[in-house]
Amino acid sequence: MTAFDAWAGLALPVCCVLLLVVAALQAPGKRHARVMREGGTIFLGEAIMHWGYAWIDRLARVALKLGLSATAVSWLSLFLGLASGLGMA
Repeated sequence: MTAFDAWAGLALPVCCVLLLVVAALQAPGKRHARVMREGGTIFLGEAIMHWGYAWIDRLARVALKLGLSATAVSWLSLFLGLASGLGMA
């Protein structure tokens, strides 16, 4: 394991937590119907699920502003996955 691997391994959860905190601070009162209907889980409480949905909503708005369709996001994901696989080989 290189130092880059260690930093990347730490950066992912830290970024996820930071994004959830930002979503919580910017949209604390927004409730999502699916979470209200089905509730939280043993691993994720309702509050964290609401924050996660707020974060996903924000990503969707950015994709719309950039003009990315669902198909474009799928192709981008495929190519990034292939690139990372080739990079690991």
